[in-house]
Formats: sequence, C-alpha cells, structure tokens
Amino acid sequence: MKTKLLTLLCAALMAALTAAVAPSVASAQERPTCERSDSDPDGDGWGWENGRSCKVAPNQPTNDGHPTCERSDSDPDGDGWGWENGRSCKVRPGQAGPANGGHPTCERSDSDPDGDGWGWENGRSCKVAPGQPTQPNNPPAPAPQPGMSSTTSPIHGFAGPDCVGPTNNHNPPNMRFGDFILMNNAWNAGASNGQWWQCTSLKANPNGSVAARWSYDWLNEWNVNGPVWSVKSYPEVIYGAKSRGEVSADKATTGLPERYRNLDDFRIDFAYSSSETTKRSKTVNGKTVYGEKNVAIESFFHSSCDIRRGASGSNRTYEIMVWLDHGPERKPNGQSGYKGDVTIDGLRWEVWTKGAKDPGYIAFYAKSPVRSGSLEWNDFIDWARNNGAARGTRPFNDDWCMGNILFGTEIWWGEGEFSLDYLRISR
Repeated sequence: MKTKLLTLLCAALMAALTAAVAPSVASAQERPTCERSDSDPDGDGWGWENGRSCKVAPNQPTNDGHPTCERSDSDPDGDGWGWENGRSCKVRPGQAGPANGGHPTCERSDSDPDGDGWGWENGRSCKVAPGQPTQPNNPPAPAPQPGMSSTTSPIHGFAGPDCVGPTNNHNPPNMRFGDFILMNNAWNAGASNGQWWQCTSLKANPNGSVAARWSYDWLNEWNVNGPVWSVKSYPEVIYGAKSRGEVSADKATTGLPERYRNLDDFRIDFAYSSSETTKRSKTVNGKTVYGEKNVAIESFFHSSCDIRRGASGSNRTYEIMVWLDHGPERKPNGQSGYKGDVTIDGLRWEVWTKGAKDPGYIAFYAKSPVRSGSLEWNDFIDWARNNGAARGTRPFNDDWCMGNILFGTEIWWGEGEFSLDYLRISR
C-alpha cells in the first residue's frame, strides 16, 4: 500500500513539474512574429513585444518604414540597402551579399579594431557596413590550442612598405614579426614585360596582433615575356626555414625543420581578405574578371634538415600545396594533371600532380573558396605520403625533412591587395 501511494505521489509531482516547465519550453522554441515595425530598433531581425522576444518577418517594415531584404543579392554595392519588389529594403546585420565577397555584414561595432572595414565574428571575416561605428576593442579569436602556438607580434624592426619593381627587384630586407618572416618574393618577375610593382608591409593591430599585407600591379595578362600562364610572384609569410639564411625562429619555437617521422601535428588557423581594382580586366566565359591569383599554403620537404635552395644548391624533394582560393582559369598543372576529388578536414579538394614534369609536386585545389578557418596540416601531408605515388608523384620518404609552412599568393596578372588578417600555427 505504501509503495502504491508513493508511486501515485511521484506521478502527481512529475505532472505538476511538466505543466510548469512546458510553457517556458514552448516559449523558447516558438517565438512569435513581431507585430509592430518599431520593435526592432537596431535592425538585427529581433524585436521585443509584450515582455518577450519576437522575430521580424521577412519584408516586415523596419522602424524607419522600410522592409527588410529577403535575398542576399539585393545589395550589390554593400551599402546596407537593397531593392526588392519595386522598393528599397534594408539589409539585416549578418546577411551576406556579393559586394562583400560572400562575407556577412558585421553585427557588432567592436569587430573591426583596426578600422580597415573588415571584422571578425563567429569564426569568420565580416564586412563593416558603410557608416557603421567601430570601437578600438579586440576582435574575438579562435580558442588557443593545447601545445605551442605561434605569435605574430612584435614587429622586429622594419615594417615597410618595401616596394620592388623592374629596376629594384630584391628580397631583403625581409620583414620579421613574431615567429614569422614576410617576403616580397617576386621570383619570376622576368616573365613581365612592363612597369610592374609590388609592395609588402606589416600593420600592428590594437589587439597586439600583426597583419601581413601586400599590394601589387602585375599589369594585363598580355604584358608577359613567354607563356601567359607564367606565375610572376609569390609574396609570402614564412614559418620555419626556407633556406639557411631565411629562418623565422629557432626550432624550439617553430618545431621546424623536422623529419617526417618525428614531425609534430600542426594546426593552421587563418583569415584573410583581398580585393582587385578594375584597372585590368578580361572576359572569361562571359564574365569580367580583374586579375588572377591564388591563395595558397604550402610546405617544402628536403633530403636533410640542412635546408638549402637557390645558389647554394637546392635539396628540395617534395612540395605540398593547398589552394584555398583561385581564379577562373589557372589550375595547378595547366589543364592536365587532375587526379580526382578527396575530402580532407571536412572540405572537398581536387588533387593535382605534374607527373614526370615535376614528380615532387602535389596540390589540393579547393572546390569552393576557403577564406578563413582551421586546417589540420598533417592530414594533407599524410594523404600525400600514402596516396601521392599512385597519382604521379615520387614515393614519399619518411626521412625527408619538412622545412617550413608558407602562406602566400601566386599572382599571374592584375592589380590588387591582400591582407593576412589572422594567422596562428599550433603544434
């Protein structure tokens, strides 16, 4: 009898609790639609009515009488206003559009600490809307990873700009910052037959980080000596050792150079922004383009950890390159060398090799642009080690030594600029 009574009491108590909790759960999951146009004063898509949050319906007038835009392509100039259904509409904060290069509009005023028009929110770059106020606060950054992580500060001396051209093409003075080196690297400038230029510089941000930047004009595609497919330059940020005299920090700091069999696991967190002017152009498949470059991360392996290249005699044996972004025409090996698709780090990549022309090269070509995020670098290395030879590369040797991780842009033609807004390498 006692057991039955206890059971009945427990059932009654659970029913009471369920009745008390259910309304709050329902209210959290089923927010009402706002009834008034003045309920959303900041235009973020959420309002407050009758003592609770409400959701602004698409096309519902904002507090200034304009509806909110439904489509991301309604604001081609990125000024925060679009045109739909025969009238102006207001773009919601966070809504991405073509003028932002697919980036969302920043929601917070403190997301752009250096005032360059770009911020960092929710793990990706965002575009500051014209007229949006900014504040000198630090943008959120990915959480630190266990182990050792690189730093981009301080700037060690010269911060640029360092400009090169046809009459003064040089690499030094390479700019040093934190655990990195910024290098102009107009290595194939002889392929251009005009008055090209390229400048690199470092910018200290209020949050203490440093951004590597470069601008350039590699003229029109036809301003070339030899094939139009020739790369002109690869301005780059160096982590590790590119040669005996190009070492960004000691091995205790970077973990490089190191033989594959003893290699740490490397993670690369990054975000970048870039743009091109309309000064140079051509039409590709009915679309006007204003230059061509890629954005790529790569590592070179060497036969020993005495890293050598150039006049000292190169001992490079293998190159792994990841194309994060690219133009409409150039591929890692002209129009040949495609070896199928693969998924690494949850993203789809085309695999490209060069066969007998360069058996020590393999590239992973992003199916869609990757402008920010994290890469587990060893996943690409291991895939190349285990699968590269079957796709045209030389067999991978576990005694080879990885010298570096490089982040840069191969440029073919056009005028533009690039900013490596965030970079951290952890191991």
